[in-house]
Amino acid sequence: MKFKEFRLEYSVGTVCLVLLGLTGLFPERAAVLGWTAAVLMIIFCVIRLREARQLYRWLRHPLTHPQRMSKYWLEVARPTHQSLGESRARQLELLETMRTIRDSAEKLPDACIIVDRSGVIENVNRISAELLGVLRDDVGKHFSDIVRHVQLNQAIADRETDVLLELESPRDSERQLEIRLVPLDDDRQLLVARDITRLNRLLSMRQDFIANVSHELRTPLTILSGYVEELTDGHEMSWDIAQMLLQKLQTPTARMKSLIEDLLTLTQLEAAPLPSMDEVTITNGATLARTAIDDAQHLACESHVLTFHGDEELTSECVPSEMQSVFTNLVVNAVRYSPKGGNIVVRWYALDDLARFEVQDQGIGIAQEHLSRITERFYRVFTKIEGVTPGTGLGLAIVKHVLLRHKSKLQVKSKLGEGSLFYFDLPRSMGLAEGV
Repeated sequence: MKFKEFRLEYSVGTVCLVLLGLTGLFPERAAVLGWTAAVLMIIFCVIRLREARQLYRWLRHPLTHPQRMSKYWLEVARPTHQSLGESRARQLELLETMRTIRDSAEKLPDACIIVDRSGVIENVNRISAELLGVLRDDVGKHFSDIVRHVQLNQAIADRETDVLLELESPRDSERQLEIRLVPLDDDRQLLVARDITRLNRLLSMRQDFIANVSHELRTPLTILSGYVEELTDGHEMSWDIAQMLLQKLQTPTARMKSLIEDLLTLTQLEAAPLPSMDEVTITNGATLARTAIDDAQHLACESHVLTFHGDEELTSECVPSEMQSVFTNLVVNAVRYSPKGGNIVVRWYALDDLARFEVQDQGIGIAQEHLSRITERFYRVFTKIEGVTPGTGLGLAIVKHVLLRHKSKLQVKSKLGEGSLFYFDLPRSMGLAEGV
């Protein structure tokens, strides 16, 4: 208690005692003096009660600034108010941090589930429902009642650390999940589930790619090795036989060269998503189409008929060398998969603001289950029909990537035994060529 407050109370008490003492000296004034002392005490008590009531009102809302109090109570309320304000600020900061963490967890592409020591779910994020089928309404339930996987549930029960499991998603058997268990503290674990379907597919594609390249190179290398061995085995050999063997080396050598060139082309295309301004020029599509037909003629039999219908003046903005590869690959593909006597029609015409290129054949056709995969590397539709000579399986992959660079897409319509129609559209102007 401060000295001034103590002095006020001491003074009031002293006055009351003096008045009560005077009642003995002045009996005739005793009533007046007693009532005066009583009134002073009552007034003092009322003042103190009023101040106490103000303090009580403030205590009901201690975060508001204390006002209209005596200095004594203000000195009590202010430190309390300041302490509560600081505590409130820390709570708000903590809540904001928790909200940020929660929002971040909601945006994660991985499922995050917190389980306690007994395996009861404490918290989940949004993606948990999609990957594992664990909903927000499942908080408070046992994890093993939602996800029935013996090995995973046993790992949670044993509180194993650094666990890494792979399993099918309970919601979609075609999705593969990678599960990790991370201890948070002595009582809780964090389960993280990541969708690795695409990663596994990429790994599988890489393995298939290596296997396909090895397979494609093995045959010509075996032929080359055999002929080289014949030439170098030390036996005498006439010039005519040696020349014949050298000529036979040309075919496997050309095949390996073509395969390697196609692989390098694919690598370059994938490394450059869009062509630069210097690469793009205004190109006459009819010229490219006729060049493609000329290149395909050496594969065609005498009974194959290649016909061109197109607008000789129609141009498109593209990379000429890449688009020539596309035109040639599609025409050559049509020849390869057309038995003797097949007619192949190449078209180049305007379609609104676009230029369309089409190759239609009367070949063997493509089954529906193959249509979505024919642009994959080394994917080929094998057939035993006479006159059909499949290529390396890289041509349509090159077509796909070139068209992607030109903001276009290969379209295919086909029926078994009736032939196929390959087509795509090019913008007349991509806005990349200089001067356009």
